[in-house]
Amino acid sequence: MYPKISVIIAVYNGAKVIEKSVGSFLNQNYDNKELVIVDGGSTDGTVSIIKQFDNPSILWKSEPDKGVYDAMNKGIERATGEWIYFLGADDEFYNREVLASLFGGGNFEGIDFLYGNVKRDGFKKVYDGEFDYRKLLIKNISHQAIFYRKNIFQQLGNYNVNFKTHADWDFNLRCFEKKEIRIKYRPEVIARFGQGGLSSSYDLPFFRNSLLPRKLSFLENESDRLFNLKSYDEWWRFIRNSQLRSERDVINAGYHYPLPGVILSMVNTQSKLPESLLKKGLFSKLFMFINYLSGNHKLTH
Repeated sequence: MYPKISVIIAVYNGAKVIEKSVGSFLNQNYDNKELVIVDGGSTDGTVSIIKQFDNPSILWKSEPDKGVYDAMNKGIERATGEWIYFLGADDEFYNREVLASLFGGGNFEGIDFLYGNVKRDGFKKVYDGEFDYRKLLIKNISHQAIFYRKNIFQQLGNYNVNFKTHADWDFNLRCFEKKEIRIKYRPEVIARFGQGGLSSSYDLPFFRNSLLPRKLSFLENESDRLFNLKSYDEWWRFIRNSQLRSERDVINAGYHYPLPGVILSMVNTQSKLPESLLKKGLFSKLFMFINYLSGNHKLTH
């Protein structure tokens, strides 16, 4: 028996796109599936479109929520499948054989976290290959690329709704840190997602309270990587995007050990620069390069 897959769509005022994503689900050449639509109280006709499908494999409810991750958590609780997958209202499966390819031949046995790649509208390359923990500390796996066994959420808890745009990144980090969770990468394109699924904002509570302590802890064993310009640049951008303007900001994030000298140097340098310039990529890159050439990447504790 092929496992039941619960596809969850969290939507709010998605009348222009919801038909595409629901149609993509219904078009999957895989029978043991359900679609759980969590609507946040749309006022643009989204619910009327959902009602038109009138399909027994579609479960839906419309009510106010506290944001996308609250809606996704509701979807998890309502799902009855063994596996959970999140499809954005503006997204679609890459082709009609995705579910059959991943779950039709027993390839999922002994796996709890199964992921592949996605394609973005307007981009030729797929995103973004196989991940290890180091890579996950730099960028996230797209949630449209991941299938989770439902019991993972029972083990780790659901999404942290205090993180407004990166709670899925926080959850993926927790998965990679849990040795009992068996993770498998499949080099297949799972979904195509629209620009509406891209967030241009930075989730400061996540960056500071979840990602920063993890990155610093990991750096303790790999501090020599900061001698590398690429790693130095990555940390420079992270400090900028996290708006860390003093050592106190780092301590307030829960990190109470002596900061590596190179990190403290970046924080101190950025604190002296106008934020308006730091936000401009070209200027930020120039300041980073000057700081690197000055020898600050060679600082230790």
